[in-house]
Amino acid sequence: AAKNPATDIYVERGLAKVTLGTGTTTEKTVTSDTYQGDKVTISKWALDVTNKKAYPIHNVDGLNEDYTEIWNNNATTSSSINGANTQRFVDNNTATLAKRVYWGIDPNYNDNSLCTLGEAGKTAREKEFNYVTANICLLGILLVLVEMSITNYIDIFNVSFNLLTIYITIISLYLDETDASIIGAIIGLVKDIVVGGIFGVNALILFTIGYGISFLKIKYIKKAI
Repeated sequence: AAKNPATDIYVERGLAKVTLGTGTTTEKTVTSDTYQGDKVTISKWALDVTNKKAYPIHNVDGLNEDYTEIWNNNATTSSSINGANTQRFVDNNTATLAKRVYWGIDPNYNDNSLCTLGEAGKTAREKEFNYVTANICLLGILLVLVEMSITNYIDIFNVSFNLLTIYITIISLYLDETDASIIGAIIGLVKDIVVGGIFGVNALILFTIGYGISFLKIKYIKKAI
């Protein structure tokens, strides 16, 4: 296997979660040369083109009808500005024998409507990325999101801490999100994780609760005394 490894498997799909941070609703002064001195205030924001479903494989169906040169491996004409002559739609590495097309059909490929803008200080979470709900239902699991703040700076070798606040959001298909026993179990688990030294800015922990294996997403802020 080491002498003749398996072929490369290309991963072409990624997910991201975005938060408009605290303080960004205040007026800012541009310091760059082009727009120096301009005042900017963010009043609303939204995550757009967020899919509620995804194709399991790269979908290129019909692309060669709209773009007849989509499979063309020839480089584009050199730019008059910087001389660039990239192969726009395929792998630009000349050493790559089997070219991959970077363009593909997306579930919202032909949707040109703009989503509704929300408050500037509001965090966008599960509603923008809920196309996985069907999979959660299929597996019969519970998805839990926990965000907490800690008053004192936490060192990995120092387990003394005070919990200032614990915010809990439960996305459940089977249980009421106000279920005190579930919330209590989560808080206890959070304490165990912190005391055990298993923490980071974004720690992803697997644990069993309720109906099966669940994901616990923990985000916390470390503050100096």
